[in-house]
Amino acid sequence: ATVMSDGASHLLPPRRLEDGPITIGVCAMEKKAKSGPMTEMLTRLTSFTSESLPEFKVTYFPEATILHKPPEEWPLCEALIAFFSTGFPLHKAQQYARLRKPLLFNDLQEQETLFDRRAVYRRLEQHGVPVPTYTVFNAADAATTTVDEAEDYLEINGVRISKPLVEKPISGEDHNIYLYYPRSQGGGSKRLFRKKLDRSSQYYPDEHLTRIHDGNSYIYEELLQTEGTDVKVYAVGREYAHAEARKSPVV
Repeated sequence: ATVMSDGASHLLPPRRLEDGPITIGVCAMEKKAKSGPMTEMLTRLTSFTSESLPEFKVTYFPEATILHKPPEEWPLCEALIAFFSTGFPLHKAQQYARLRKPLLFNDLQEQETLFDRRAVYRRLEQHGVPVPTYTVFNAADAATTTVDEAEDYLEINGVRISKPLVEKPISGEDHNIYLYYPRSQGGGSKRLFRKKLDRSSQYYPDEHLTRIHDGNSYIYEELLQTEGTDVKVYAVGREYAHAEARKSPVV
């Protein structure tokens, strides 16, 4: 997701039309930088004109440059869209931002928060954003944690989550998310994963128990019913947001 930065110190200085369009750098892995949603947002952005002159132009940072060259050799820009995905060297993008000081569309330091789902939920709650009813199992505290796992619910330290429930690894980069169903819905579990061909989930009718005893940490939350459609938000700003509906992987 691309989150607008509100830092007043990052505002672009005043400029004249004859100075040319503002250069926006797109620094991301090629698959993300050239994706449909990103292309749609950038097309809208570059469509703005003033006195028939374009206000913005886009410079894509080549993936080979991002991966293999130091930030000092990256393209110059006045505003930067940069975000993490698998393989992206976030620390180099942070170095580039400190070096060139472009206006940041999204906070590169705060992106580290996304690596821990527990931190994400805390941040959402701090800002009054609704989240599902959830509880956390921290493997480091397993010896002092009370767990009650039954066919139709999971209870951790007195907080009960009824099935159907969702089990998420705490790492934001781990997409092995499992769903567990109550007896009234046939029981069993469904495993979600990165889409392969036309599939993004697999149902296991005889797998009823969670992974809570495998030595890892998890978030457990209620399963929100979406009638088969999820909404994925790609960008949020003060006056603009971009989101797309997609088939829910739990279907």
